[in-house]
Amino acid sequence: MFHLQIQIQSYQSSSTSAVTSPNNDIGHEYDNTNDDDIDRALERLQDSLLGTTTTTNTNQSTNTLIQKFSSNEELCDYLRLYKSRRFAFKTFKRYWFVMRDTQLTYYTNESQQRSTPIEKISLKGCEVLPDVNISSKKYAIRLMIPSIDGMNETLIRCSTDEQYAKWMAAFRLASKGRSISESSYDTERESILALLNMQRPSSSSNHQQNKFDIQPENFVSAKFVKKYKIKQLTERILEAHAAVSNLDGTEAKLRYLKAWQALPEFGITTFIVKFKDSNKKEELLGIASNRLLRMTLTGDTLKIWWISRMRSWNVNWENKLVTIEFDGETIHFLPLYGIESKCIHEFIGAYIFLAMRLTTTTLSNNNDPLQQETLFQRLTAAYS
Repeated sequence: MFHLQIQIQSYQSSSTSAVTSPNNDIGHEYDNTNDDDIDRALERLQDSLLGTTTTTNTNQSTNTLIQKFSSNEELCDYLRLYKSRRFAFKTFKRYWFVMRDTQLTYYTNESQQRSTPIEKISLKGCEVLPDVNISSKKYAIRLMIPSIDGMNETLIRCSTDEQYAKWMAAFRLASKGRSISESSYDTERESILALLNMQRPSSSSNHQQNKFDIQPENFVSAKFVKKYKIKQLTERILEAHAAVSNLDGTEAKLRYLKAWQALPEFGITTFIVKFKDSNKKEELLGIASNRLLRMTLTGDTLKIWWISRMRSWNVNWENKLVTIEFDGETIHFLPLYGIESKCIHEFIGAYIFLAMRLTTTTLSNNNDPLQQETLFQRLTAAYS
């Protein structure tokens, strides 16, 4: 019996701050000496203005200075928050949110921003999902934040499409370890606004609703047919059609690609497997660039494991059993219906190779193609 086991623990220890410890970023903004410089500058400004202007003008000038100084470094606004809890009503509470680097903090109100926040959340490595309904003007962002116990779900609701685009762009960059000070932030925000405008219903949708008699089950999956009423589905389908009905072929394809890439399941490759600890005969294993997912056959996510927390994986080539060890947990599964274990092994190895190129300084600065090719082959080929 031949076993393949590739250990990546040494890689993790060398890049702990970049890959395996997103919590290391917590408190970064409060350790920055720039905060003290800002406070001193604001105090001097206030002292100089008190003798010649009213308190109101002073406060306005101070707020203007704060916004000017931090416009490229942090994002602040009032948003509504809901944290998933068992046996609780879905109610949103209004808080003052501050986004800086990859850290999200929130306070009771704006005046509390310089005090201790209610909570600090590291968004590095989290999953950011849209929860938008253009017709009902619902603009929400779903954050799936990794923790020791699994995934913590947090829902943040915005008031307008402009506000949604700003925060959605910031969250997406933060999940990749990037900040809003980068030039890509404006591009991401404009792309999100373009996607919202594409989904916005046109004035001709009501006319088309009277003109066409469609069967919604022919356009959407059975899951949505069960979840929504036929009238609701018909309206949404006709609204979507009205937004693209006058486009030429090329523009329609480009918009289709944008909508496809915005789907939560984009970039996930699924395999039908049998998990060793489950009574179910068939489940889905999803593999993405930064995570593995345990899913039902209908596509609902049951659990997420982050590749950054993976310690090793092992393939038994005789019985095709795949074993993956994470921090504090080991999973075993068997591919079904002729799916080769080697294919799953290659996906995992390739994504780890890409992660190492992005997070390991030695590898990312190494331009030797032979060395990189050798490492890639070792991670994906069936030998140790």
